[in-house]
Amino acid sequence: MSDAVFNYKTGSGLGNLVCPGATGSSTDAYNTSMATTKRLVGVTNGGHLTPTDLCQTNADGNNAIQVLYNHHCCGVDSVAVVGLPALFDCGANGFDWKVGVKDTAYVTTAAFEETLTCQDRKAAFTSIKMARPTVGESLP
Repeated sequence: MSDAVFNYKTGSGLGNLVCPGATGSSTDAYNTSMATTKRLVGVTNGGHLTPTDLCQTNADGNNAIQVLYNHHCCGVDSVAVVGLPALFDCGANGFDWKVGVKDTAYVTTAAFEETLTCQDRKAAFTSIKMARPTVGESLP
């Protein structure tokens, strides 16, 4: 819910400038989606990388993007200058990225079980704030 790349609730962020045609917020995208089954889960203080393990570091203390940058991989140099400071919000607002990965695993597992195996997972989403206290909002 603290994503500076694509804002969660209102307005636009850095991603709206980088991705032509992207407008509004994550909530706007959810609200305008025509999907019959859709879910939106917001993680309190979670940033852009909350649903990933890209904040994980190797033995040298570098994350995946830093490794690519250090090895001068094609395209990473220009992205590093423009977008990485906003993108790499690991630990921003005191948020532990490992918690975000667990939040994402909980939500995606329930959604996949619901969609792919036709299981009733409404209870998993109804009780999500109790199961995953860092979740600030869950829209059915």
